[in-house]
Amino acid sequence: MNRKDFLKTSIYLGAGLSFIGCWSDKTQNGVEANGWKDGEVAHILPTVNHNRMLVSTSFKRVVNEPILKVGNQSVKGQMRDSKGYFWAFDCSNLAPATSYNLRLYENAEPLYDAWPLKTLPAPNVDVGQLKLMVYTCAGGHPKTQDLQHDRILQKMYETKHKKPIMLSGDLHAFGAGKIYRNGFVNMEENPISCYLTGPLGCTVSPSTFRKIKTSTPTAIGMEEPFDNVEENGFSIVDIDSRGVQIKMYNYLWSRDNLNIILNLEPFQNLKV
Repeated sequence: MNRKDFLKTSIYLGAGLSFIGCWSDKTQNGVEANGWKDGEVAHILPTVNHNRMLVSTSFKRVVNEPILKVGNQSVKGQMRDSKGYFWAFDCSNLAPATSYNLRLYENAEPLYDAWPLKTLPAPNVDVGQLKLMVYTCAGGHPKTQDLQHDRILQKMYETKHKKPIMLSGDLHAFGAGKIYRNGFVNMEENPISCYLTGPLGCTVSPSTFRKIKTSTPTAIGMEEPFDNVEENGFSIVDIDSRGVQIKMYNYLWSRDNLNIILNLEPFQNLKV
């Protein structure tokens, strides 16, 4: 599965269609046409570090004692429900910074196509670059946590030897800005760069219910390079020795054919 296929599949997942039977024929055929068949798998949730992979899965039907092959290793599944729809796999003793092919089997028969997953570099290795795909769908915090938000901003501001960056998933929108004031606290000496990274698949936006578009609270002083955009999408974050670059890619679930993501160009290209 190449990067474009991964992005396309991720967007379908974030839209709530996933692999669990909510696909339209057009969507399902589109994914298969790009070379990766989901088979009996509904969801795959992987977590990795430098020498270990934890993979949680769900299936469209009950499966019996599935095996996950990670490279040359075979890992028995641990059932996470009472029927056999949900399984977890714990694979250790892996090599750092190494790409492995993963595939699930039941009774020696593959349950879906193989897919690659790479371990992180070893903890003692200097990494020249980090790339993140960042998105959200739903979020939000009750007003009782406003004080906690203030504390987080204050701690970020006080880290004077670093540039503070916040990637947020609170709103169904894209946005960006630098916070130079929080209430009566002046933060101009070390402003906090904030980004709303975009929702993959939500079908409603803040203005749908509130009847007003997202905007900065009056208690926050912020410089914004563009107005918030209430559309679907995601952000790619590149981090290396030269700095941090954030590219935002947008589309609209209700307007666009999702095949456009194969040729999406960023509508915002921001450098921290």
